[in-house]
Amino acid sequence: MNIKDKISVMIATHIVNATSNPYLNNDMIVKTIRSSYDKMGLNGVTYYVYIDATMKRLYPDLYTQYREKLLERFNEELSDIKIELLEETRELLRGNWEHMIENCPTPYFLFLEHDWEFTESIPTEKILSKMDENDNFSYIRFPYTKLGPGQPEHWDKTWGGYFEKDEEINDLPLTKIAFYSGNPHITKIKKCKDFYLPLHKKYWSNKTKGTSHLEKELADIAMMHVKTYGKKEAHNMWGCFLYGTWEGFNPVVKHLGDWCRKK
Repeated sequence: MNIKDKISVMIATHIVNATSNPYLNNDMIVKTIRSSYDKMGLNGVTYYVYIDATMKRLYPDLYTQYREKLLERFNEELSDIKIELLEETRELLRGNWEHMIENCPTPYFLFLEHDWEFTESIPTEKILSKMDENDNFSYIRFPYTKLGPGQPEHWDKTWGGYFEKDEEINDLPLTKIAFYSGNPHITKIKKCKDFYLPLHKKYWSNKTKGTSHLEKELADIAMMHVKTYGKKEAHNMWGCFLYGTWEGFNPVVKHLGDWCRKK
């Protein structure tokens, strides 16, 4: 099976200013798409670019300007990459995440907000092969901070979650973690449909006062499972891993933005 038939990419933008200035010169999104395409070997893979539909409802003129500018940049700088700009989408990051899960045409998808740059090559096909082989390997996150002694503790560990070198899946540097984060990651669509999305809907659907704290909401659920079932069993349920170990492993992505847009 070609890689284009195994994985799709979701790009979440959610960065039209809600006052007077749409982010027309978004250089970050071009770097995000180009670097992931090149460093991950995503030849022929389709990128689905989402714009938060809240802006379309509240500021239709600004939304139109931003949409047209994005299309112009894609045509001029990324014409070799298959990109679909989704216009009839849902509101907030959460809504677009749900839309991608429900409509993704491939068994895996790469989740990227618009402000990440891949700095190291990723063995994407090997990762997908190992995820195929292992039922509980359902999610892999790519680090943007250095792992190792003397480095800041990762939130998986700080919050009391799971953070342990994996010894079972061969040929990949992996750390077992507790949380599903919105940082760059690959995940299984089936796991999303059967587990992550139903859990999120059960506990958090329409309960966050219009905000979009997807990863914080999922982290609360994961910690509930850690306390209820223990770290090992909770990890088996969630199937979340970090690409790399703390033995001097360097980050593979760089964060370009400041929350959702560069000031």
